[in-house]
Amino acid sequence: MSEEIKYEAVFGDQSLFDGVSCAAIIVIKSNSTGRYTITENECSDIVKLNVCQPDIEIAMRRIIKTPVWTKADQQAGKLPEVGAIIHFTNDIKDVEFAGSSADRKSWVFKCSDGSMMFAPESCFKPIETPEERAKREEDEFVKSILKNEMPDSSQLWLDAVAFGARATYRKLKMTEL
Repeated sequence: MSEEIKYEAVFGDQSLFDGVSCAAIIVIKSNSTGRYTITENECSDIVKLNVCQPDIEIAMRRIIKTPVWTKADQQAGKLPEVGAIIHFTNDIKDVEFAGSSADRKSWVFKCSDGSMMFAPESCFKPIETPEERAKREEDEFVKSILKNEMPDSSQLWLDAVAFGARATYRKLKMTEL
């Protein structure tokens, strides 16, 4: 899922951000020195700047992080936050969570055209994080190897086969990079 970055203006002319890094939260523009941008990680650098020049323009914005409902949240029994991105399985797309019915069996979501719709909770899945996806794919690979083993195999043998399958999978994934 590609996440769209949203910003909230804090102060100043927001057009100063045109053409700068999407991580920039502060822009300081001076006719004499040009433009200087600051990201969240560089906020301590602002102390080093001499911002008392008369020809200076400053703008600041806040990055708004869109919440995402993950498998870990689902397993913990948490409902998605309002505005969180969730996966709607009927349309096979990600939608914005807007709320749930009192019994939590029906969820309301916001469509891309702005309209709101109801659907049963079973129609929604959490967004899979890259770590969760990697774990799921590795588990599926190991399971596909183990299904070929004899049903009367000892647990010790199955554990050894699973260990070897995981090592093989990880080695194969490393060669893909």
